[in-house]
Parts: sequence; structure tokens; C-alpha cells
Amino acid sequence: MINSIPPISHEFLGINLPDKRLKLRSHLMLEKFFRTPDKSLPATFGGRAELKAAYRFFNQDCVSTEVILEPHVEKTIQRINQHPTVLLVDDTTDINMSHMEQVHDLGTLNDTNSPGCLLHVLKAFTPERLALGVVSAKFINRLGDWRGKHKNSRAFSIEEKESYRWLEDYRKAGEIAKNTSSHIVYVADREADIYEMFYESLENEADLLVRGSHDRSILQSNGINGHLLAELGKNAPIGTTKFTIPAVKGKRKGRGKTRDVKGRGGREVEQEMRSVEVAINPSKEKKKKFSPVKIYALYLKEVNVPIGEKPISWLLLTTLKIENQEDAQKVVNFYLCRWGIETFFHVLKNGCKIEELQLEHSSRLLTCISMYLIVAWRIMYTMMLGRLMPEISCDLVF
Repeated sequence: MINSIPPISHEFLGINLPDKRLKLRSHLMLEKFFRTPDKSLPATFGGRAELKAAYRFFNQDCVSTEVILEPHVEKTIQRINQHPTVLLVDDTTDINMSHMEQVHDLGTLNDTNSPGCLLHVLKAFTPERLALGVVSAKFINRLGDWRGKHKNSRAFSIEEKESYRWLEDYRKAGEIAKNTSSHIVYVADREADIYEMFYESLENEADLLVRGSHDRSILQSNGINGHLLAELGKNAPIGTTKFTIPAVKGKRKGRGKTRDVKGRGGREVEQEMRSVEVAINPSKEKKKKFSPVKIYALYLKEVNVPIGEKPISWLLLTTLKIENQEDAQKVVNFYLCRWGIETFFHVLKNGCKIEELQLEHSSRLLTCISMYLIVAWRIMYTMMLGRLMPEISCDLVF
């Protein structure tokens, strides 16, 4: 039973700022952001003097995204230690600042010339989907000729690519697993389906769970190469799983001009489960450096698809053992927790309205967003705590 919940300013205890006044200012600002997360900076800080003090805080050389997040990450790891199993969910979202003509040193977003950047977050959840906090956050500013580099990505090593962020965060998960008593499972979507991730799992102490993006070459027991989906098809189903998939709103995106992308309604999904343990091969370009790696594959194919709906099928690749239906269901449940980070991004953008901020320098903007990362976590934590423990008093939170 939870007896007390510290104020959100507790996340800044031990913040590495050289001046006591700056430390106090950081605590007061975080409290104000939490009280009115959807308000603009002028509305949040009210008087002109308070607003100027906030701008001066963000303009300090000693204030950075790393300094803001460091004490929160430490508190998050402390919370991780209190749970036997913790999922570290990794994902990326766009930060679109198209309402601004320019944000200095921010770069442009995707295929447009609008100011913006990518935000890559590693976030901790319990299997019951209680958000424990942010473990890592990276802002990726696409400056210069990043489009040309992206088109010729095969010519670069993994360390030179944007996709290196997935490997970095998996290594971060491994370090946490090494230094805590909790069972750590790293969870990511299709962008993390990179061979180096699976090779890393040979020495990484965190388990790996990634949604596959394509059929993979495998080394069969007879020494001949085959294909993963064909191998899965040889095995009989080990059972079915059911869950409710949330609705997804349509998005608008495209080159220069926007276009509508169809959303999806929420509905119940039933999937047939097949699993196999296989050795996946590296690509032709990587064979000299890497060898095959054994992993478990779980293929989930939707059955009894409603008329007019597109079937939902997933390929999950993991280091977690899958020997029976119970093991497979646990892997499915862990992967479903990945939706928690989508909710986190929704709270960040629509609850905290970070894409409506009006700060003209990227250093100030990203530092401000770092504070809202903590606010968005606390909102999610409070929301889920109320669902998991409806009997607790609201006085503990407010």
C-alpha cells in the first residue's frame, strides 16, 4: 500500500546546478509546469518578472537537457528497483514546430522545411503499465545534408547512422539490468529490427523484445539457409490470444503538401500464435563481422477478422524463452505494454502542448521540453496509479 507520494519537485533533488537560487528556481518551475501543463509560458508564470526569470533560467549555460533529466533518471532507476520485472520501452516521435518561422539550430523535420526534430525516449513501465519514469531521452536535430546521408545509409557503420540510437538504448537497458535486481526487458517496434541488436543480446543482461519488420534469413539445423516465416509455418499453433487494440487517429503528412492517412478504430483482436527458436543470419554486408544468433520468434496472425477490417499480424523476435502457450502470452503482454509510450507522447503533445511553445533557440526549447518530459511522466503515473489502486486517497497525489 502506498502511504505517500512526494511532490514532483522531488524529481529535482540533487540537480547539478552551481547556484542555490537556480536549484530553487528549477523546483518552482517544475511545480508550476505540473499545475498548469496545458498553458503557455506567459500563462504559467503569470507576472512579467516570473516569466523573465523562467527565460533567464533556460538561457543559463549550465542548464541543459542532460542536467534537467539526470536527477529524474536517478529517481526512475530507484523506482525500477522496487519491481521484480520492468519493461524499458523505446520509441521515437516528431516534434513539429511549424508554427515558428525558425528555431535556431533545431534543423528541419522529415520531408518538409518546417522547424522540428526527433525525440527518442526510453521509458520504464511495470507489466501492469504503471509508468516509472524516463530512463533516456535524445533530441535528434537534422542539420545539413542529412537526407543524402539517409539515402546512402549502407555506406555507413551503425555508429554513424540515426538507427544507432536503438543500440545505445539497449546498452543502457543492459547497464540497468546489471546494476539492479529487477528483470529488465527492452521493448521496441519495427525500427529496432536491426541485426546488431540481436548480436548485442549475446552479452547484454537485459532481455530483448522487438517487433520484426521483415522476413529474415535463418540458418537451419541441416546447415542450409532458409526463411523465418517459412520455418514458423511448419509449426502447429500453440494457442490463441485476445486483446483490445486502441483506436488510432488519422494523420496528415507528405512532401510539402499534406495528405490524409486513414486511422483505425479500436476493436477486439484474436490472433493465432506460432513460435520457433532459430538462428538468424546477418546480411551479406555483415557476414564477415557477425555470425548467426539464436532467438525466439513468435508469429501472431489474426483470425476471425471482422468484415472490412485489415488483418493485424505481428512477428515478434525475442530472447525470452517461448516453450508453451503461457510463455507466448507473457511475450504478447509485454509487447502490448509498448502502447504506453504512445500514450506518453500523446500526453506530451496534447496535454502539455510542447509543439505550441514559442522559444526561438533550440537549446532553450529542448531544455523546456525536458521539463515537460517529467511532467508528462507524472501525469501518466497519477492516472495509472488511480486505475491500479482506486482505493488510495487523492490527498496522496494532490
